[in-house]
Amino acid sequence: MNRLKALRKERKLRQKDLANRLNISQSTISDYEKQKRVIDLKTAEMFAEYFGVSLDYFAGRSKYRGPNAGVLISQKYDELFSMIMKLEPTALRFVTLLIRVYLSQEDM
Repeated sequence: MNRLKALRKERKLRQKDLANRLNISQSTISDYEKQKRVIDLKTAEMFAEYFGVSLDYFAGRSKYRGPNAGVLISQKYDELFSMIMKLEPTALRFVTLLIRVYLSQEDM
């Protein structure tokens, strides 16, 4: 299984869901996963950024996920990140605001 498919399934996303979020076609995602089509560098960078992994990890050249090689994200943070990535833009803005308000109260 290639990394794109593994990362998508890890986040419990259908090809259609991922395609809609990244504004590409579902058939393109399918072709990438079946390795019928080669992912260009710009698109690979987009996928790596979306999934929060390094380009090396996405390309299968590293076993370390994070942008900083050797730094592994704990399972709790990975689960939280996965939930955040599934939020619609309006919900994401709300959660961001909620976190900012919470953190500003800690400073008091």
